[in-house]
Amino acid sequence: MEKELYPTLLALRQFLTVAHHIPGRIRLKFNIGILQQLAGFDLGQAKGAISNFPALKDYRINLATSSVVIEYDHTLVNPTLVDSLFADDEPSFRSAVSEIHTLALSL
Repeated sequence: MEKELYPTLLALRQFLTVAHHIPGRIRLKFNIGILQQLAGFDLGQAKGAISNFPALKDYRINLATSSVVIEYDHTLVNPTLVDSLFADDEPSFRSAVSEIHTLALSL
């Protein structure tokens, strides 16, 4: 999962910015460039991966506002870890992906 998750998040995060984050819920704004990245993306595979990660409760995409809201169990995933997924700091990003991979394997 980590090997699959890393390049996907790396490719997508350049189009995402954190609009609002409280423990358990993060709203990301995306720019139109993300649509080109998602053109070849297997949404069925993504939904399968999401459903296999119990800490992820729900997500909603709103095309009208160019945003996505992700709800997660903040008792399982540290909110700081979620912030690191969308930070510009590459070492923090790599570490966050690794920690989430380890967490997913343990659940």
